[in-house]
Amino acid sequence: MFNRQFAALFLFSLVFVCAISLFKPLTLQSRTNSSLEPIVNIRYRYYPIAGTTASELRSQMAAKGPRDQLEGRRYDANVDWAVNWSFRQGMSQGQCAIRSTKTRITVTYTLPQWDAPAHAERSLVAEWNQYMTALQLHEDGHKEHGVEAGRGVLQTLAHLPAASSCQELESKAQAAAQAVIKAYNQKDLEYDRTTRHGYTQGAVFPPVATVSR
Repeated sequence: MFNRQFAALFLFSLVFVCAISLFKPLTLQSRTNSSLEPIVNIRYRYYPIAGTTASELRSQMAAKGPRDQLEGRRYDANVDWAVNWSFRQGMSQGQCAIRSTKTRITVTYTLPQWDAPAHAERSLVAEWNQYMTALQLHEDGHKEHGVEAGRGVLQTLAHLPAASSCQELESKAQAAAQAVIKAYNQKDLEYDRTTRHGYTQGAVFPPVATVSR
């Protein structure tokens, strides 16, 4: 029912990034100017739905929910997270080393918004509120993967070994980052698989219905 999209910006070119430390640091590297934590920006986007019955609300979400561009289908909600990273480098003892690093993470939630009319049944409102709580919980799991990815990018860059040239260092940084984002993509896929896209967390509406993926 849910989908994530990922993106990241390297200082010199656009790449997908994620993070695990793939290299051991050299003692000549200095990290005094590296940020200890990434900057995280959280955004919310809502699409309005209307109705006075569970079936009407379900139909509205099916028609208006965010579309997965790869699969060509809509889901009730999603989280997009993007990691932007950069570093400064310098030569020392004939080798180029990273001197400072920064990462910024932008997490964007897309969720349905229902303003219950005054005459809506209390049971429907209660079911909706329960659903939205579970939906937020599920999407928060994907958000955490984005934050972890940003932290990992920061660590990967901060511990990247020096290279014989700055061009070589940039190439290694990109390769390491590109390899790691696949791990976080896989984490999101596995998370959806094990939770059945939030079903096991209660993210199903109406409660007796089957999750639409």
